[in-house]
Amino acid sequence: MILDSRVLVLRGDSDQKEVLVDLAITYFGIFGFELNAGATLDEGTKEDIKRLLVVNATAIVLPYLRSAVTVITADTGIFPPIVLPIINVAAMIDETKKEVTFED
Repeated sequence: MILDSRVLVLRGDSDQKEVLVDLAITYFGIFGFELNAGATLDEGTKEDIKRLLVVNATAIVLPYLRSAVTVITADTGIFPPIVLPIINVAAMIDETKKEVTFED
């Protein structure tokens, strides 16, 4: 699971905006699963695994990304730290209908 995030902090009116902070972070986690002996992967099982990997893995990694953004922006000493909001990962993924491929 790889999470890419970009945080832009802008100042100014709608005609002229100045970028105050442009922060790009990539976080990743390695997740795996094992099937019980004799288990097979039918389409329903594949869909369950996709959902687990996409939603749960993202939900596990996201707080670390949020923390990194806060720490990095706090350590600059220029701005008050940026605290990203808590995100409902399941709702976000359902809304974007993110596609995931499954390879046997």
